Amino acid sequence: MMLSRKLGGFVAILIVLGGAAAFFASFKPISQKEEKNERASFMQAMQMSGFEPVSKPREFTFPQDHGPHRDQRVEWWYYTGNVKSENGQRFGFQITLFRVGLDAAATGANASAWRAKEMYMGHAALTDINNKKYYFDERFERGALGLAGAQSGTNKVWLLDWELTAENGTDFSARVQTEKFSLDFTLHADKSPVLQGDKGLSRKGSGVGEASYYYSIPRLTVGGSVIVDGVTHKVAGEAWLDREWTSAVLARGAEGWDWFGLQFSSGENLMLYRLRDKHGEATPWSGGSWVDQNGVVTSLTAHDFKLTPKSGASTDTYGAYPLHWDINIIPIGLRVSTHAAVDSQEFKGFVRYWEGSVTVSGERQGKAIDGVGYMELTGY
Repeated sequence: MMLSRKLGGFVAILIVLGGAAAFFASFKPISQKEEKNERASFMQAMQMSGFEPVSKPREFTFPQDHGPHRDQRVEWWYYTGNVKSENGQRFGFQITLFRVGLDAAATGANASAWRAKEMYMGHAALTDINNKKYYFDERFERGALGLAGAQSGTNKVWLLDWELTAENGTDFSARVQTEKFSLDFTLHADKSPVLQGDKGLSRKGSGVGEASYYYSIPRLTVGGSVIVDGVTHKVAGEAWLDREWTSAVLARGAEGWDWFGLQFSSGENLMLYRLRDKHGEATPWSGGSWVDQNGVVTSLTAHDFKLTPKSGASTDTYGAYPLHWDINIIPIGLRVSTHAAVDSQEFKGFVRYWEGSVTVSGERQGKAIDGVGYMELTGY
């Protein structure tokens, strides 16, 4: 998953209008036009930030890379998944924590404990699929005085009482409490992280720094509990972890993206993202990966797949999100269709986007295939 509308408006206001004070004064939804203007201002501010651009491949080391990377300005820890209760009730969930560096010089040893070196944003959402209900919450806090932070070594990131940990290279935990729902999960990865793009360097454009470091763990076994409407559900299922860090947002000319993280019952996994230009066409920097049952990765370029929207659902924000898609992956002979598990899964926070649980079915090389996953749509 990538950045742009989800984080671009938040960071742009935070940086361009003068840091934490301006951020708290500007805490309100912004229009699509404002987001475009702020993204342009943010790109200019990035050139003077002092943070390192992402421009060349690096060596990844685990579990250390589950922790923060403060040489780059922004990064995120992104869990999505589908779980089921003991009585068959299905839930989809999203838990995301974003770290935003404010001033590269403020990370030194002599920086004051009161000075906000970083800001954190948290997004959490729960889809009650059986009852077709969607819940979401968000938080913002400065990275000072223990209110929010990310620790190297322990690989812990938190925002007040929201907490994600990577205890080692394979075991994780995630805890979120909101007024409407709570999530408490342990997660275990059976496979190694998948380095996306060019050995973990995911280019979003041709310009200097128009890239991120990006890895995924496309299948984690989940156990734990969901509390919603005062009822506790013991659940089990599978999740997906995406990790990215960068010092830039989307490349110039990109208007949004369509992202899919799909887990097939066969044990195979698919990640795709289509970066869209102002005409709604895919940019050459779109891509993805196919991971087979044994963890063997096939990287996908923009020429390897075709995404075709089938229908949309009107919302009360920017327009119509296409909620059902046909996907054709040419090199592996995959033809599938995805369907939103619940139409109304729009995150209506500081910035708005559609992110939710989907089902998938079709065929690969003439054999039936099905599964579940998550889809993210921005820029509509």
